[in-house]
Amino acid sequence: MKVFASIYIGSVEATMKVFEVKKGSGLQEIDNLKKPTDIISEILRYKKISQETADKLCKMLLDMKRIMGSYKVDGYKVYANSVLKQASNIYFILDQVKTKTGFEVEIISNSEQRFLGYQAIASMDGFAEIIKDSAVLVDIGGVSLQLTYFSNGKLITTQHLDLGIVSVGENLRKLDSMANPIEQMNEILNKELDVFKSLYLTGESLKYMIISGDLNAAFYTIDFLMQPLKMLHKAIANSLQPKKIITPGVTTCDGMAYDYCYNNGWLVAEHDFNEDVLSAAWTISKRYGSYQPHLKALEKLSGMIFDATKKYHGMSDKHRLMMQVIAILHDCGKYISIAEASSGSYTIIMSSEILGLSHKEREMIAYTVSYNRKPLENYEALSDKFTPEEYVIIVKLLAILKVANALDRSHKQKSKNVSMTVRDNNLNITIESQASMALEKGLFSEKADFFQQIFGIRPVLKEKRLDL
Repeated sequence: MKVFASIYIGSVEATMKVFEVKKGSGLQEIDNLKKPTDIISEILRYKKISQETADKLCKMLLDMKRIMGSYKVDGYKVYANSVLKQASNIYFILDQVKTKTGFEVEIISNSEQRFLGYQAIASMDGFAEIIKDSAVLVDIGGVSLQLTYFSNGKLITTQHLDLGIVSVGENLRKLDSMANPIEQMNEILNKELDVFKSLYLTGESLKYMIISGDLNAAFYTIDFLMQPLKMLHKAIANSLQPKKIITPGVTTCDGMAYDYCYNNGWLVAEHDFNEDVLSAAWTISKRYGSYQPHLKALEKLSGMIFDATKKYHGMSDKHRLMMQVIAILHDCGKYISIAEASSGSYTIIMSSEILGLSHKEREMIAYTVSYNRKPLENYEALSDKFTPEEYVIIVKLLAILKVANALDRSHKQKSKNVSMTVRDNNLNITIESQASMALEKGLFSEKADFFQQIFGIRPVLKEKRLDL
């Protein structure tokens, strides 16, 4: 048995949950401590966090640390909501927290926070059965609303709407001087939700609506937040009209625990989160008219190159997943402009939420895809966006993409059987084909040069013609 503690500093409260972790029986919550904060109010009013609130936060965290000590936890994490970055003095506050409590607080992105909540939802009993039909996961945040749609057991899409609790509250305040402000706000909510419904639920009756979050959270007791939250819940239910509403009551803290346990081998996930990522990527590629046979061939070929050269590139399983997404989405920008496919692909990928990928991972994918059709920039041009290590990963993924793409340059899937082995500093790619590979061979050398510069081994294309 292991004991884990998760601490999450949100915009209106700080929460700590302590869990017992047992293989075979999963997580069992054994303690739960919540403390309200004034963080969101101060950020909205003053764009910073006061020293008084910082001192209160440190005191809360010290209390939580003492409780953690009494449970002799085997692991813990301390995360904070991305809204804290809007405070002009946030990094000074975090430095005070580290000095006074010993906690290094990590501010997670919106994508990361939503995925943590989803991990907790997906781990609940019966989740696989729920999404076999049609279901929408609703995650209401401070500044945005996220809707994730499942159908036939697959994740179809994740969409953000700028309809968070705080943003709706701000709009209500702006409309206060006008007649019937609540009615006007409801009109805005209904319009936005109807767009989602018309795009993804056309002609389909929704069976389940799963509401993420803690229904006993502090914002339910804050007057200026409570009304917008109730309005959002009502508008979503009225628009989507689910047959059944499920409120499991899990929070980011639960997701933090599951994420830590999965990553450290304490538990094994029953749900395949990688399959969610790939399903979402395929949905995007189909929406933008990408040629599916070529994408399937490219996903397979890039995966084979990745696996055959693993000891030469040193990348992780997560990077392999990113390689698959790159292969699936590398041509999506042609929907916007064939001539400007690079910038179009970048825009589509960065505008498409893919649950299971962080914002940084999605940005790395978008840049890799864009460089498939334009010259690669040196690190100095991207140093404000990526670390040197992240830049190297982008270039490695790009090198694999270029070679894989060259193997199906005609988009005709000429290969019947493909094998890859590394020997004498060559990546020998043997392709059995009934059609001539002259086009592929003619364009292969340049891609092989680039690959060799990155990995130190050279791809060599060998053709075996099959009798017709």
